[in-house]
Amino acid sequence: MDPDLDVLVEWDDHSQNVVILKDLVIEDGSELKKGARVRMWWIDKTWWNGTVITFEGEVESDSDDDLPLSHILKKTRTSCEELINLEKGLEEYDDDRDEDYMPSSDSEHSSAVFEPNCCGRLNCKREIFAACPQCLTMMCHDHFIEECTLCKTQSVSTTVEEGKITNKEPENYIIDGEPRVHVEIIEAPSPKKSRRALVKEGRNKGLPYASEKSGNFVPARNQLGDRCNSASCERRGLSCKSLTENRRSVILKAYYDMPSLAEKRRWLTTHVVVTAPFRTTVHQDVRSRKSRTLHYYLPGETGELVQICRMMFLATTGISERQIRTALQKMTTEGVMDDEKRGGRHALVKERDNLIRELCKIHINRFPRTESHYCRATSRFEYLSGDLTVSKMYEMFRKDTGRIDISLATYYRVFKGMKLKFVRLKKDMCGLCEVFRTSGEEEKKRLENKYMGHIAERNAVRKLKEMIKSADDPSHILASFDLQQVIYLPKSNRCEVFYKRRLSNYNFTVCNIKDKKVQCYLWHEGIAARGANEIASHVHNFLHKSDTIGVKGVSFFADGCSGQNKNSILPAMLLKFVQTSTYIQEITLYFFETSHGQNEGDAVHSTIERALKRAGEILLPSQLSTLIRMARRDPYSVTEVCTQDIQDWKAFSQQLGVLRVRISEEGDQIDWTNIMQLRVKKGEHMKLFFKLSHIQPLFSTLNLGGRRNSISEFIPERAYSSPPRLSVDKYSDLKSLCLSDTPVVRSPEARLFYANLSH
Repeated sequence: MDPDLDVLVEWDDHSQNVVILKDLVIEDGSELKKGARVRMWWIDKTWWNGTVITFEGEVESDSDDDLPLSHILKKTRTSCEELINLEKGLEEYDDDRDEDYMPSSDSEHSSAVFEPNCCGRLNCKREIFAACPQCLTMMCHDHFIEECTLCKTQSVSTTVEEGKITNKEPENYIIDGEPRVHVEIIEAPSPKKSRRALVKEGRNKGLPYASEKSGNFVPARNQLGDRCNSASCERRGLSCKSLTENRRSVILKAYYDMPSLAEKRRWLTTHVVVTAPFRTTVHQDVRSRKSRTLHYYLPGETGELVQICRMMFLATTGISERQIRTALQKMTTEGVMDDEKRGGRHALVKERDNLIRELCKIHINRFPRTESHYCRATSRFEYLSGDLTVSKMYEMFRKDTGRIDISLATYYRVFKGMKLKFVRLKKDMCGLCEVFRTSGEEEKKRLENKYMGHIAERNAVRKLKEMIKSADDPSHILASFDLQQVIYLPKSNRCEVFYKRRLSNYNFTVCNIKDKKVQCYLWHEGIAARGANEIASHVHNFLHKSDTIGVKGVSFFADGCSGQNKNSILPAMLLKFVQTSTYIQEITLYFFETSHGQNEGDAVHSTIERALKRAGEILLPSQLSTLIRMARRDPYSVTEVCTQDIQDWKAFSQQLGVLRVRISEEGDQIDWTNIMQLRVKKGEHMKLFFKLSHIQPLFSTLNLGGRRNSISEFIPERAYSSPPRLSVDKYSDLKSLCLSDTPVVRSPEARLFYANLSH
């Protein structure tokens, strides 16, 4: 028959509806017919039983005006799949119908004529809320909660009590309107068991299983064996005959339902009694080896223990004599079951494991921890070079120690236990955003104001950046600057370099966002540090180059790193420069919101990192200049910084007395870590303009002109009288890379460079 055939079923709760044949199961397995008992699996995981009233093709027609069952009850025809879709809400239908439309049937609730999105009650044009659970008439909310005039039954309540839906008829689904509360019970998937666990479970429950090692099939043991010869046992005074087959089955099931082997053994020791041998034999002056007699007991019909023979005991429990002997051996003289001795590690093996772990730790600790470009002050992890992997470290370990008996898995477990990670280039994750996203409702309410202000600042600075970028003003420069992650040299695949402290190289990048030109400032720690003096000097150099081409205004975007950017040193330099410039009239510095400082410099740094990775071995800082310049098709501009290029803008800021001014002209308290915008103007010799928020409409003023001195009287000096010195340990490691028996740095030029570094 057609699986989509319509069938009208009356369920055992006296409700009726039309379903399709493929959703029904005919209980007696015969063909579909009137009066047949059927059942249907419902979405609440229960079977619904009912009786077939009629089905399509069997409806008797008394006139030509009768319609087929599928048309008359088409709104009640449902399937399991359709009802699940109805739980999610039905699609909207067009409401184009005649206002004077009236049902043509005598019945107020005729299913053949009502509009699908309109209440089925007479003269009611409101939207459908749900169907009457008895007669399936579609009704609005007001008529649904009243008594249905057709079936005279009270509609089923849709209230939810204690998290459970009280109406569970098949007709309980949403037609339109607000969805009701639906409690979905998600069953946790059962964890996948290992083969060893399945074998153990089968063995303990007496089920058939395949041996884990040999794969041999072991038959089931939770089956009753043959009874003993009761007549013989009766002559010996045993009660084997009193145990019925039903009682034996109960005992067998109870025995194998015990959850553990230890409990089975305790049960055996309480049902097997050991006594001195009843009699011994002597043959040719040789005494029998029998040292004890075992008496077997099982609970009878009334629960009391009755003594039986050994054969009946073993056949009823499905075990062997060896299991009884083992259980008795594990029972101490104090009546306590001895612990299981299988599994675990012996003392000698534990000592060996500790030695292996210690060797791995010693080797891992030989790798120096690197400086991190990102803020990880609160992290519990330490960081190794990004050029390393656990596999590389393990290969070095095997080469150094010659221990081939220690596996990579063991080495990796020790590594993970030491809370170590490798430095990777990635965007910082905002702590506030992450905490707010993963917190509960109470925590979110507490953080809501702070979080909303945080997001508002993030969006405001990005909007400002896009607005300035879209402005068509050739005399104005929009740029961002950032310091790249430290580059360590020499860079080589030789394992020796990972054990040594290497030379730190710095790359400060200024990106012209409009014309996509990039200026890189490159130096190493033997030339200068990477503090505020260095950043201010490089920005000053960029501004000087921009001033020579007639630029009148500059807008900078930078992250809020207080040690390099957001401090009093950089603004003092900007104030000095704008008063001495030829063309630049105004400079504005915008700080990104904390942890949301992604800018064009990130893409530049990523491109450079890929170029360095492809380059392979890099021994000298001078090689970096060419690699960075040619990292992309349109070459970057690279300036190799000298020690004398760095000016002491920190001392210059102190001479100006920037930090001595704590109150603005508007009365605002000045906290440099909270400043979000800074502006300097030509002609305003001793004034800094600032905002504490990107949303703040007007700038506040910090006036440094309380004295008669002019800013032109303050001249910055050089920051370094001589190149900075490397630490003794780092210089020693670099020297060993040049002068060992198998040196990593072999060229005379490179060796001379490292040998001449100040230390």
